[in-house]
Parts: sequence; structure tokens; C-alpha cells
Amino acid sequence: MSSRRKVVWGLILGMICMTAILSLALRALRPQSSIPSTYSAHPSGSKALYLVLQELGLPVERWQKALYRLNAEHAVLVMIDPGRVPFSPREIRKLKEWIRKGNRLVLFEGPGPKIPEANRQKDRDHTRRSGSGRTRNITPARAFGLTLKRFPDNSRRALTVSIPGVEGLGPISVSNKARWKKTPKEWTSLAGDRLGPVLLVRKLGKGTVAALSDPTVPSNGNVARAHNLRLVLALLLGKGRPAQILFDEYHHGYIHAESLSSYVASSVFSWILLQALVGMVLFFYSSRARLSGRYQQLSAPRGRSPMEHVESMANIFESSKASSVALEAILAHSIGQLSRRTGLDPKDLASDSVRHAPGTWVGGHEDLAGLVAECRRAVSSPDDPEKALGLARRLAEARAAIDQTRLGRLGPGLRQNMPGRAIEG
Repeated sequence: MSSRRKVVWGLILGMICMTAILSLALRALRPQSSIPSTYSAHPSGSKALYLVLQELGLPVERWQKALYRLNAEHAVLVMIDPGRVPFSPREIRKLKEWIRKGNRLVLFEGPGPKIPEANRQKDRDHTRRSGSGRTRNITPARAFGLTLKRFPDNSRRALTVSIPGVEGLGPISVSNKARWKKTPKEWTSLAGDRLGPVLLVRKLGKGTVAALSDPTVPSNGNVARAHNLRLVLALLLGKGRPAQILFDEYHHGYIHAESLSSYVASSVFSWILLQALVGMVLFFYSSRARLSGRYQQLSAPRGRSPMEHVESMANIFESSKASSVALEAILAHSIGQLSRRTGLDPKDLASDSVRHAPGTWVGGHEDLAGLVAECRRAVSSPDDPEKALGLARRLAEARAAIDQTRLGRLGPGLRQNMPGRAIEG
């Protein structure tokens, strides 16, 4: 491998390693406060709730697949401020179908960061052009006709909740950051204040949906406040013990890949492989371009020349009236062939020692050494086209006679076709 290729491959591998290191570093430095996941022990996480449900012996499980994979019956799906992974229309359709079959959705959705309208329009345009079907403007709350309104207030207050069939439920502690804008006609408000409703419930087919405008209620830092834990248990259990309680971790970024390709596509390795692929394409393209533009010499390659090269060289010699130059090229080519066929060194072909070597040729009144010497004298003398043509023809006859001599050694039957002036070595 050339030094240039080694440098290019080193740069590509270095770029891949740097991308992997930076991705891991950014993931390690990512603030956990923005992820209300059951894996997070941060005050804004919900790991405490998950562990409590496990201690109570409830069938809790982390759901790490897209919503269109939902197949469980008589289950409860818990979403706590999802949004790191965008929702697709297909997921929303599957979620509604799943609820209509008799399942329940418990949604804790907060205001999240405020997205300017210009960015919303850009996201919609990008989704329409790419055809991916995913957009950050689709949220479960909006899919069910709910809209949040924000308030610049970080304080908390106690609210009374009244859930039919649940006794002993006292006030809960909620944040004043957000409320639902209004109570749609399909929904029933179970808790609210002058700012707006906080907890809404509705029937959807055989199932139900409960939506709380405060995702901090089930968080590690607030689940133990007032009666927050009892409220969450009441929403999850309903009127009976569910077969499964699923916590949505897919839209927090914790994705369970069902195959290697889906894992690579959903992780940082997809970007690494994409960069490596682009680097390899550029490298091979540049290598191909360099080879296609390489300088090609006009001299004939070793061995027999292609007919195109012979014809072009003949045209050049004829147009320039350079018979001596043409004879020199033919002589050099003939000496190479005669050397291979007779087994003699090219320097010996013009010396007297060639007379006593096997495989020599004697034609007319001169031998091979004399013919080579005469050709070299003609090359160094002024141009004589007729003489150069005759010497070139005699060189060709010499090569043919030596070929016949070599064939004669193979058997008596071939000896009859040898020229009369050819002698066996």
C-alpha cells in the first residue's frame, strides 16, 4: 500500500474514532434533568415510582419499542413527558386503536420548551419533503385534542382531586407552570383551579385516557409530596389490577432494537458508518480520477506491441521520413525476440561468438551477427529508405527461420518445412 493511501486511510479511521469519542462524551455530559425516565435517579426522573410499583408486586415493564408494536391486552401505558424521539402518525393511529380495545393511557405531559412558530413551520416542511412521517409537532396530547398553556410560575400548590370509586384521596401537589387550555366536550375534569383544568379523563371505545398537565407529579422529587403517589396508583390501577403496566421509554431515547440494522439505524453508529461511507467514496473516486489521468508513454511495452501502437508509430516514421529511426525501433524489437528464441544475451548477437552457439541462423553470405552489425551501421548512417526496408525484411526472415529451426527439433515431420538455409544447432 502506497504512503498516500496509508495517509488517507489513517485520516478516515481517525475521523471515525473522533466521532465515536465525541458522541460518547456528549452522551455522558447530557443533562439528565431533561429526561423523566424510569432509568433516571435525578429528581426529575421517575425511577422511584418504578421501584415502588415493583415492591408492590405489580407487573411493571419498560416499553422500548415504537407504539405500533403494542399488542398487549388489558394493559396500562404510562407516558411521562415524552418527546425526545418524535411521534409518527402511524404510532398515533396504533395508540388509539390499542386504547379502543379496552386498554388505558395515563399521560403526564408538560409544556416543554417553547417552539417558535417559524421553527414549527420549518419542521412541517421538512417532514413533508422527507416523507419520514415523524414530526415534533405531533404529541399524544394534541392527538387527543388537548392544548397546554404556559405560565411563568415555578411555584407549586395543593389541589383537591375527586376520582369516582377512589376513597381517601387527599390533595395533590402540582406545579403552576402549565394547565390545559379548556375542557373539551369528550373530557371530564377531575382537578383544576382558576388557571385551568389539571387532570382530564375520557372514554375512547372500551378504553380510557387520563391526562395530567404536570409531569413532575410522578417524578422522584415530588412523588412523595402530599397524595401524589396515591393519585398515580389510582390512575394506574383503575378499578382492578391490570395485566401489565408499561412505561414508555422509547420516546425518551431508550430504544430496544429488534435487529442489528435497526439498532445501527437508531444509534450514533449510523452517523459513523455514513461518514465512513462518504470518506471511502471520496477516496476511491479520487484514486480512480488519478489513475485515469496518469501519463502514458509512447514507447512500446515489453513483448509484442498492440496493432494500434504499431500503426501509429509507422505513420509517424513515414510522415517524418525517419527510416533510420524506424529501423532502430525494429532492430531493438527484433534483438529482444531473437535473444529469447536463441537463448543468447542481446550483447552477444552482434559478436563473433554467436557463430558457435546453438540455435544460430546463417542466411546467404552472412550470419546473424553480421546482419545485426549491418543494421546498426545503417541506423548510424544517413537515411536510406530502400536499404532500411531491405534490412527490416531480412530481420523478419531471420526470426522466421529461427522459429522453424526450433520447430524442427520437435520431430522429423516438421523438418521438411524448414528453409534450406536453416541449420540445426
